[in-house]
Amino acid sequence: MGRKGYGVETAATGRDALEKAQGRFFNLALLDIKLPDMEGVELLEPLKKSHPDMVKIMVTAYASVETAIDALNKGASAYITKPLNMDEVLARVRDTLEKQHLVAENRRLVGDLQQELAERKRAEEALRKQSTLLIQSEKMSAVGTLAAGIAHELNNPMMGMLNFTEYCLKHTERDDPRYRVLQNTERETKRCIAIVENLLTFSHMEREGEEAYRQGSLAMILDRVFQLLTYRIEKERVSVTQHFAEGLPDIWMKTSSMQQVFLNLISNALDAVKEREKKEICIDVCCKGEFIEATVADSGCGIDRKDLGRVFDPFFTTKPVGQGTGLGLAIGHSIVQAHGGEMKCESELGAGTKFTILLPIERRKERENP
Repeated sequence: MGRKGYGVETAATGRDALEKAQGRFFNLALLDIKLPDMEGVELLEPLKKSHPDMVKIMVTAYASVETAIDALNKGASAYITKPLNMDEVLARVRDTLEKQHLVAENRRLVGDLQQELAERKRAEEALRKQSTLLIQSEKMSAVGTLAAGIAHELNNPMMGMLNFTEYCLKHTERDDPRYRVLQNTERETKRCIAIVENLLTFSHMEREGEEAYRQGSLAMILDRVFQLLTYRIEKERVSVTQHFAEGLPDIWMKTSSMQQVFLNLISNALDAVKEREKKEICIDVCCKGEFIEATVADSGCGIDRKDLGRVFDPFFTTKPVGQGTGLGLAIGHSIVQAHGGEMKCESELGAGTKFTILLPIERRKERENP
């Protein structure tokens, strides 16, 4: 029935009150401290579980400090003594419900604010990532243009130098003091030509359709790479372990490009373990859903945390001057992305490095390099 605009339900016992509270919503409960079947304070805990936001006001003719403190400690919001003054009761009910409403409204506003802040944070993070991609795209485009120009300018004179040096070597006796100088010139010229070829690869200036996609095995690719590196691995006494999961499917790829990726990664791993007491390189290839996952892990010197975010940047290298161009990982990263895959690096200074490559089993549309 309605009382002063409020919907009211009554219960003669504590058990009756709990039954009526099940499955229904109540804003407030007026609980007598003495009930026929239990103490009123015994209702506070079960009512709190079923109605966390319910306001509970205790009513009693046996007021004492101890009973008041006990009731408040167990979850009562207020305490009213008998005989009841209905105007006072209604005023207390009205004030309590207004406070309850304010608490609920504040809670809602806080929730809305938290959601807004979370959405803003997500938007800012998405914008940051997009900005980073755009900056990286512009940087890669500029570097590619620069690399192409440098490569074309250097290629012809370098080949001329190599041909002239080889001609001089052919017509110089081995015991001639100049022979060793010419050998050094030949070696360094070839190194410069290799750098130029890397620049051309990086700037994507190979002819369209020069290398076609075909189905191939990563095991076959890695076998070729290790054939090329066998002499160095044995000479430097590096322990190499390979694990290939059973039933690995062939994948669609540009085999020469993929060979370049793994040749670079394993060559870098050999460089990393060269001065280490423990010289180990581990290769693991397995299926990950629609992808093949390949990892190249070494026991080398590791990469400083501050440099991890730059390992795929063109021309960035931690190697001494003259021992690396900083293009290998940038080129490999671009090749893997063009295949619709992903390459990532994990490393800890002094504890080694692991590169993980994910390649789709089925051919995907080539993507623009970020």
